Amino acid sequence: MPQSRMEHKSRRGRGLGSRRARSTRGYELSNRTEPLHFSVFFSHLPIPVAPSDTQRVKVERLERQFRVEAERWKKETLHLSSVTKMISHPSYRRIMGMGPDVLPILLRELRENPDHWLVALNAITGEDPAPPDSTFDQAVDAWLAWGIEQRYLQ
Repeated sequence: MPQSRMEHKSRRGRGLGSRRARSTRGYELSNRTEPLHFSVFFSHLPIPVAPSDTQRVKVERLERQFRVEAERWKKETLHLSSVTKMISHPSYRRIMGMGPDVLPILLRELRENPDHWLVALNAITGEDPAPPDSTFDQAVDAWLAWGIEQRYLQ
């Protein structure tokens, strides 16, 4: 036999403020006179880190990883004269795999220690600002100008 609305409502209780203890997501609520602090419900979540700290940590980690791979690449390809063999080295390929986030680091490295980073820059960006008949130095200058224009360099 169907119950009236009033009977049904009284059986459910009167919400969180009722005398009966209620459970909300595993937290027992009793006859509380003070409001619950929001941290009771979110204590299982990690404390967020400020975005600037997160970004700084990410950049520092990427820069360390780049330095390790670049040093290994230079050390292990120093004796090679073939650019094809240089750019097929696992460390060079790892640097290309770092993606667009590594562009400011890679362009700074190109400015400070010009080396065969042009293929990596082209692979990451899909662009080639150097004219087809340019020398190595002209290609480096074109990439540095591109980096300034795209605001990867200052």
